[in-house]
Amino acid sequence: MISAWILALALAPTLTAAPADEFVVLADDWARPRSGEAVVAQPAIREAVAAWGGDASTQILIVYPGGERGSLWGREVHDWLVALGVAPDHIVLQPGGPRDDAVILRIGRRP
Repeated sequence: MISAWILALALAPTLTAAPADEFVVLADDWARPRSGEAVVAQPAIREAVAAWGGDASTQILIVYPGGERGSLWGREVHDWLVALGVAPDHIVLQPGGPRDDAVILRIGRRP
């Protein structure tokens, strides 16, 4: 029993998940060729759109890395979300994300 606890504690940092209203799109996953099917197959995109659910009181905040590359990536994610049915006025772009290798999608209340 003690060894199970030790194993659980050792693995705890690797099991840390993003908050329920936050979804991470990794650069390696996004770098693959994109089509509607491929984008929807990405868990972070699919789960973020499902969490938004068309609720008029919520929005998707796209937090993307700074710089030109990050800006292009954030805008591309925005455009795919619109193509998947998210209303453009429910999407907010925010530069200067904490990770260079990821775009973070956060579901929250609209102001």
